[in-house]
Amino acid sequence: MFTDERLDLLQSNLDIAISVGPQKDSTYHAIAIGKLDSILVASPGYLAKRAVNETDLKSHHLVTLPWQQRAVLQNNHGQSISFCSETQLKVNTSISAINSVKCGVGIGLMPSIFVQEDLDSGLLQRVLSDYRREVREVYALHSDQQQLPMVLRRFVDKLKQALN
Repeated sequence: MFTDERLDLLQSNLDIAISVGPQKDSTYHAIAIGKLDSILVASPGYLAKRAVNETDLKSHHLVTLPWQQRAVLQNNHGQSISFCSETQLKVNTSISAINSVKCGVGIGLMPSIFVQEDLDSGLLQRVLSDYRREVREVYALHSDQQQLPMVLRRFVDKLKQALN
């Protein structure tokens, strides 16, 4: 099951969940697997129509995910801007957000690992490249009381390799 919502492992009958950011106290075991940074991206077509600077981000069309409601981006000089706008397309999965941004709907705040190939190929471009969201920890959550089954240990190991 792919979703950006936080689900209960037992209630949803899941073996493992990948979660980003601070973890609530729970009976689940959290294995740190890496870190994610998020950057602003847009399609070349969108950027050809509208220039972007840090003072007018609020006037742009943004593609947002539920966990980005109060996202703040900072640059290396400690200046910050909010990722918010009057005009937003709200979607519920990272895949739909990335595809919407690639189609020219607006600017998205995406984990760099998810959009690196699109940046390399020119399908997406960085926006306000000095700004990024704080780096957040990524965890694999599981409810097993003993050692993880081998297949899940291998899966977690592969995720660690991909994120580091």
